[in-house]
Amino acid sequence: MFQGATSVLSGITSPIFLKFIAENTQAFLAHQPVPHITAEGFYNFFICSGGSGATMGLVLAMLISKSRYYKSLGRMSIGPAIFCINEPVIFGVPIVFNPLMMLPLIITPMVLCCCSYLLMDFNIIARPVFQIPWTMPPILNAYFATAGNIPAAIWSGCMVIMSTLIYFPFFKMMERNQLAAEAMEDAKMVEANA
Repeated sequence: MFQGATSVLSGITSPIFLKFIAENTQAFLAHQPVPHITAEGFYNFFICSGGSGATMGLVLAMLISKSRYYKSLGRMSIGPAIFCINEPVIFGVPIVFNPLMMLPLIITPMVLCCCSYLLMDFNIIARPVFQIPWTMPPILNAYFATAGNIPAAIWSGCMVIMSTLIYFPFFKMMERNQLAAEAMEDAKMVEANA
């Protein structure tokens, strides 16, 4: 899904974003205005919080699910999601080939990208100036990438909330189907044991 697209595009974008982060670091250290918004780290820390598709919000929704399956998947996924690894969610939900989840998977990063870009463009949050590992947890990643900018860290927390709000209605539709399947399974178990 996004992993494949990201891998293909990274051959083109990585050299540009790495150049931009180097220029941002130099400008920051020289106490000059930081020139680039879309430097290395912008995608990982300000668009795809919790992994590709910004699925941290989906994981949080699963943690409060009434469905046994989704609650269990949420518990298994929260650890990796904190470190921006979301394969358990991508393939466990599954999001892959799931038309219901495709919409929030596409919309969430677009909304976060536009909001993050505007916040940086209007100098409300700082631009990335340091390259840090992509597995740094949300909030900390924005804080360290922007050299300790508190508004960027707060925005990172807000992005997780926004992600949850975008995924939640789609998840509830999917959960309703799962609850019906689980109820049917429970009824069959009761019949078999009777």
